[in-house]
Amino acid sequence: AYLWAQIDMPEDKVATLGIGADDAVKVWLNGELVHQNWLEREMVEDEDRVQVHFKKGINQLVFKVQNLYEQWEVCCRLLDE
Repeated sequence: AYLWAQIDMPEDKVATLGIGADDAVKVWLNGELVHQNWLEREMVEDEDRVQVHFKKGINQLVFKVQNLYEQWEVCCRLLDE
């Protein structure tokens, strides 16, 4: 499955994404691959933590989640670290 989000940032910002997925996941920010974790696992919030650079204005975030067994899940949020 593919998921897409559009994020409007008031300024340039380096941030950490907390990502969880069941099973494998790839993440693109503004067309650039910023993360991949290609394995079999259950979804755990914030299991993958990825530092990214958001630009001022509209940012495009795309996820690819590949399910190997049973149901698939994905979550993502900005973390304050």
